[in-house]
Formats: sequence, C-alpha cells, structure tokens
Amino acid sequence: MGIKDLVINHPEELKLHRYAVIEKLRERISDDDKVVREALYQLFKSEIFPGCAEDNQGLFISLLMTYIFNAMTNLAIEIRLMAFKFFDLVVQYYPPCFSLYAEKILQSYEEILRKNQFYLEDKGKLKTTLSGLVRCLSLLPSKKPESEKNISGDRIIHAFEPDAPTANAGM
Repeated sequence: MGIKDLVINHPEELKLHRYAVIEKLRERISDDDKVVREALYQLFKSEIFPGCAEDNQGLFISLLMTYIFNAMTNLAIEIRLMAFKFFDLVVQYYPPCFSLYAEKILQSYEEILRKNQFYLEDKGKLKTTLSGLVRCLSLLPSKKPESEKNISGDRIIHAFEPDAPTANAGM
C-alpha cells in the first residue's frame, strides 16, 4: 500500500497527519525520476490540495514553497519546469499566496524564459510555463486609480460626424 492508496482509502488519515505527509512528499518535487514527479503532482492535484483546502493554508504553503523554489533553480530543466507546474497548482488552490512570493516567482519565470529559451522549443512545455505565468500576472493588483477604473465603459466618441452631407450644406 502506497501513500496514494492510504490517502484515497483513508482520507481521515490525511486530515490527521497532513503536515507529516506533506513534509515527506515535498522532498520528491525535485526527484530525478520524471514518473515520480508526475505521480506526486497528480497526488497533490487530486487528493492532497482538495483534502486540505480548509486547513491552515499559510503553514501548508510554507511547507511546500522552499522545495518548489529549490526545484526552480535545479540544473535539470525538466525539474525546473515541474516546479513551475507545482507552483501553478499552489496558486490555483491558494491564489493569495502569490503576493507573498511574487518577486521571487516572477524572477524565476524571467530566468527560465530568458536564459533557457532553447529548452522551451517544445510547445507543450512552453504553453505550460506561460499558462502559469499568465495566472500569476492576472493576480497582480491593477495600478489604475479608482477614478479611472469605470471610465472605459462610459467613454463617448466626440469627434464622430456622418459621412453624408447635411441638407444645409450651403448648396
């Protein structure tokens, strides 16, 4: 019986021991084996995040972020890309966490897109990386002042004149 079986068949155990489970599993985010990383991602996506949604999110996220950041700097590009996928999953379940790590995350995205462009020739990898970046950017606060936010819907074109001459055109 593996951890996935335990979590699926005994969800109350995840509730009771969630932090210990996460502490052990997070180490595998940088695993050399792609199958292990992908299985871990699917476990977090399907069981752990949904099972811990109402728990203390701050502690839950902080347990993961150190390992995600570590994976984002790994020499192996596949591990780095999986780290972005994990972070995207974190943001999907806990959007407010982005603001805590925004600067570091955006620097990591910049680095992966600038310095490792040749690794992203695979459109699937590029799409995954960019979708996570788009999600992060959509969480950034708007810098428009309150007075400008509602103007766009109320704008009127003042310079509009019909092309047809009017009846009183001087002829």
